[in-house]
Amino acid sequence: MSPWLPAECPLRGRFGEEARYDNFRRTLGVIRGLGVRPGTRVALSRVATDRVRLYLQVVDDYVRRGLPTVSSQLLARSVGVRSGLVRRDLAALGNYGTPGRGYEVEALRRVIRRVLNLEQERAAVWLGARRLREDRRAREALLAMNCRLVAVFDADSRQVGTEAGALAVQPLARAERETRARGAAVAVVATEEAARPEMVQALARAGVKAILNLTPVPLLASARMVIEQADTGSQLLRLLSRLGSTERAEAR
Repeated sequence: MSPWLPAECPLRGRFGEEARYDNFRRTLGVIRGLGVRPGTRVALSRVATDRVRLYLQVVDDYVRRGLPTVSSQLLARSVGVRSGLVRRDLAALGNYGTPGRGYEVEALRRVIRRVLNLEQERAAVWLGARRLREDRRAREALLAMNCRLVAVFDADSRQVGTEAGALAVQPLARAERETRARGAAVAVVATEEAARPEMVQALARAGVKAILNLTPVPLLASARMVIEQADTGSQLLRLLSRLGSTERAEAR
């Protein structure tokens, strides 16, 4: 923050005191999309971080639809929480919105992506070539989350040597070596052959820190790895838990 206004500045008479001027400048920064500056670490609880991820999904949808603003009430309704909680979470990110207008979706999207470390590009590997070819939305999600696909593997010899995601498909047996060589921190498991415990352990040895599991086979994470289960059962569980939160809020 720049020094308090000099005595001869006409704005000094308008704001009267330094605290009011500083607050004005912070608000301007938010409106311009500055919010949390690069390199700034925001301390959020795990629960709050999960909510912020859901806010980002809503904001991304608003961006795709070309809508310029979103209110805390609409965010709350979409996520299943109280609007006051939305405002508190976003204020912790440095985005206070504009009274009567809400939040600028582009600015809010930049702030949330920065806080969730989505501005950093990460190398990713994909296990299961057929799903990669068929799942256009998964490919788009990788790009949207700044994940660069560097290798594709498959246990089916008929898939090896073909192309998927603009990459030559390699044997699953090479996954550990090639993943380590390419410095991949993210893996997508899209075939049950790759969901075996020994393969998860091999990926962990290769340096993978996060796995998105698209199979119905539950994977066990190591102490240094996070796993997100993306099967229908897990998605339904998250949906119903959010529904329960909404019903409790309405009952109050």
